[in-house]
Amino acid sequence: MKKLQLKNDSVENRFSVQTKCIDAIIIKDGFSGFEINHKPFKGACCGCTSKTCASYSEEEIYSEIFSAFPKNPSKRVCPTDAITFKNGYAYIDSNLCIKCGLCVHRCPYAAIQFSLENNTCSINTARNSIFIKQSEIEQTKDILDLKTKPRKILIDNIPFTFADTLSKKLETYSNRYPDLSEIVVRNTLLNLGICCNTNAAGNNHNRIEFFAECEDYFIIGESQISNADTLSVTRRILDDLAVLISRYQFEKDKLIPLAVVNGFPNKRTDFYEVIEDINNVIKVQVVTLSYHALFVLNLFKPHISVRHFKSFVINRTKDSLLSPMKRIIEKLEDIDENTNGIHYTPIK
Repeated sequence: MKKLQLKNDSVENRFSVQTKCIDAIIIKDGFSGFEINHKPFKGACCGCTSKTCASYSEEEIYSEIFSAFPKNPSKRVCPTDAITFKNGYAYIDSNLCIKCGLCVHRCPYAAIQFSLENNTCSINTARNSIFIKQSEIEQTKDILDLKTKPRKILIDNIPFTFADTLSKKLETYSNRYPDLSEIVVRNTLLNLGICCNTNAAGNNHNRIEFFAECEDYFIIGESQISNADTLSVTRRILDDLAVLISRYQFEKDKLIPLAVVNGFPNKRTDFYEVIEDINNVIKVQVVTLSYHALFVLNLFKPHISVRHFKSFVINRTKDSLLSPMKRIIEKLEDIDENTNGIHYTPIK
């Protein structure tokens, strides 16, 4: 047994960084790494056994409140399974990567180099002088230490072309991955520290697409990448509310129904009428986010509360998400080229 333990704890493929020297983790366009004495050092894959860049742990996705609900068993971080491993090190398949950014903050060693300007995402494996060989036990301790380091998100521009490309890629890949829409929602909320799960495929007893816990409230809802029938999102939410309130005795005042769409529909559509009807008849306010807004929240990783979620209201009178998003992400209007488009505002 001792020999086996020593073999598993070998330093053959494991590295770490000298964590005591690190002042902050830096994320900016095309560069992820560490700040040491005001100097940047690029991060690199260290072959850690946790593989958090590719998979969530059981603890991260476990929900006591929704424990009886059948769940999608997938723990993948990448919606399109673009992250694989070769000889213990992570690799991103550029043909599968949709540049959603969900993996960026997951790597403890800031190895994922993500560029909005160049529309690229890759994993650096070239280790510089700050990296040293470590045993698995030492590496695990360093990873825990790295989690306590402050993060500097220095993104200063989100091009319209990037957002438009991501929107189209989501639609294209949703045909290959049937659970893509809800996996993006789930993983974004998980990355923001909100426990979220998605429904198991083929579960007809309870069709709620995703369900999450935030403080003492419950976020439930539906998503749709295709803009062909966004009205179905709000109709499905109405069904979800009926099931949770009547069958499971959830308090309606503790429910936050969330609609996620790939660009806001025209203000003349019935999408907003159904939202208003739900609010007028059963006194529950449906909130709405676009996939682009989810992308931005994941990228900047702010603290987000129930109060923030409740502010994501869009209807015929409140015609933009820009204001509530600006309260969460400072100077968003200067950073994001998409604030005047369908990613935040309905088509007139």
